Amino acid sequence: MTLGYRIRTALGTAIVATASCAAPKADQPPRAEANSQRTPAGELVGGQLRLRLTLSLARWFVEADSGPSVVVRAFGEESRPPQLPGPLVRIPAGTRVNATVRNDLPDTMVVIGLGGPERQGRDTMWLAPRAVGRIESVAAIAGTFGYYARAVTGGKVQDRRPGDQMFGSFLVDSAGTPPDRVFTIDAWVGPPVSTGDTAVVLVFNGKSWPHTERLDLAVGDTLRLRVLNATESEHPMHLHGFYYRVDARGTWHSDTTYGEGQRRLVVTESLRPRETMALTWVPDRPGNWLFHCHVAFHIAGEQHQYLVGQAAPDEPVHAGPEHVQRDMAGLVIGIRVSGDSVGARPSPTVGIRERHRITVVQRPTPYHDGTPAFGYSVDGREPATPNEPLVLTRGVATAVTVTNRMTVPTAIHWHGIELESFYDGVAGWSGAGQRLAPLIAPGDSFVAVMTPPRSGTFIYHAHIDDSRQLASGLVAPLLVLPPGARPDPERDHIWLFSQAGTSDSAPVVVNAGRPLPPLRAGGHRIRVVNITAGDELDFQLFRGDELVSWRAIAKDGADLPPSQATDRPSRLHMGPGETWDFGWTAEPGRYRLVVKSFNDFEATFTVR
Repeated sequence: MTLGYRIRTALGTAIVATASCAAPKADQPPRAEANSQRTPAGELVGGQLRLRLTLSLARWFVEADSGPSVVVRAFGEESRPPQLPGPLVRIPAGTRVNATVRNDLPDTMVVIGLGGPERQGRDTMWLAPRAVGRIESVAAIAGTFGYYARAVTGGKVQDRRPGDQMFGSFLVDSAGTPPDRVFTIDAWVGPPVSTGDTAVVLVFNGKSWPHTERLDLAVGDTLRLRVLNATESEHPMHLHGFYYRVDARGTWHSDTTYGEGQRRLVVTESLRPRETMALTWVPDRPGNWLFHCHVAFHIAGEQHQYLVGQAAPDEPVHAGPEHVQRDMAGLVIGIRVSGDSVGARPSPTVGIRERHRITVVQRPTPYHDGTPAFGYSVDGREPATPNEPLVLTRGVATAVTVTNRMTVPTAIHWHGIELESFYDGVAGWSGAGQRLAPLIAPGDSFVAVMTPPRSGTFIYHAHIDDSRQLASGLVAPLLVLPPGARPDPERDHIWLFSQAGTSDSAPVVVNAGRPLPPLRAGGHRIRVVNITAGDELDFQLFRGDELVSWRAIAKDGADLPPSQATDRPSRLHMGPGETWDFGWTAEPGRYRLVVKSFNDFEATFTVR
């Protein structure tokens, strides 16, 4: 079973390089440093930055410093090793930048972005081999930007080519900018190592999990991150167990800092190619947590094998803590929070008032592509209807017993739920110290305990061997309702988008491919969930040929502030792991839900 097609389309142009674990030869390029982006490059004196960069070949150790390496083209500072990502340019607003770049590569190169956002499009350096380019500018606009290089052939700037890792962060700080950390997403893509699979390794600051940096915080600490996407694919960035606040969004060339009413709380925020984000998070509970891309292929353990040119195993699932080290890779950051929870929190197992049982089973009918279909049976009901919601009550302590009736291990992550770390669903990581969550072995069970603090639309899904288990059907909505409320199928509706099968041709479907039922005219709540294994989603809702408008209510289960809870066209882009709630007053007529994703399709329904 392969998922190579989706990997190839997600990562864009293939970058062909070679991996090697052998001792370096005398004529091999120098080792590149993984750049933690803590130390700014250059010399900043008297309001002027003197920056001296180079472009050269380098040996990049994507995982362990003693592991396999690939030869790439990278930025560096003069008299220092190359760095991945490139040297961090970080300066106060108003700094005069005096930058040079020496091209030690055999190709003509163009360098863009070192003039800052004011001079985008007018700051390009065209560098012949061995040439040195120079640029001077004043960086007056604060924000998160990037600089990069591309090869030139026949006078034309080429797309990203084999071995290109030539990207660096260019940060301009306004007065009083608080301390933060910077993480850049990048990728190495190599030749296929088995039929249908493209070799892909994704990195944060030059390293792939489990070799990415661990962030150690205490309860109550404020973590501020800037995240830059230097790849050609989208990355929905998901934080386990908490919401984070989105403070700014931008691109390599522009940035917008949000005012108080524009900021939003999310558990997943998608970064498209060459986009940036600034976020703030304050943990109020201890334990081990993850911040990762929610595209399953971008955290798949197969990436370990790709670096050494081996085919991925059919069932890459290992026991206990070994699972975290070997079955995940790529865009994952581990966060360890110490201390005591904020406020008086009783033991989560005390005062249980609701109990539910989820059984993980194989459904009797396979997918159209012939691959087996799996699902969750809630409270003893047969999973004849896939994606059955689990309904909890806000503020009520609840125990959910998960029993695994499959022949392989599994685990469930309660996506968006604010709970104690041990129950978060990452086997071998969730918890703290020696008390870590186990895998749920075949025939075994695990009790997850939670007290949901807010009403909203959430997700529960497998968090092991994600690209297979999510695509197999182990995904479902999780609704948290106010005390005393009950689901109202006449006025409250879920549109859940998922992947129907594990083959490369498996389509994206809404509500497992079942027809959307007719609705009654009047007010409705539409809960939209994208829990595909790795597919972006764009949709529009039409009444005839007229685009419908509706009111945004919530994002990722968190109610939107009044300034954002507005009427808007029913046009939506979502990455995997995102949910949106909308209020809609439906008028009689025939409607078309037009979806563009891995496969384009329409779902029709009527309002009477």
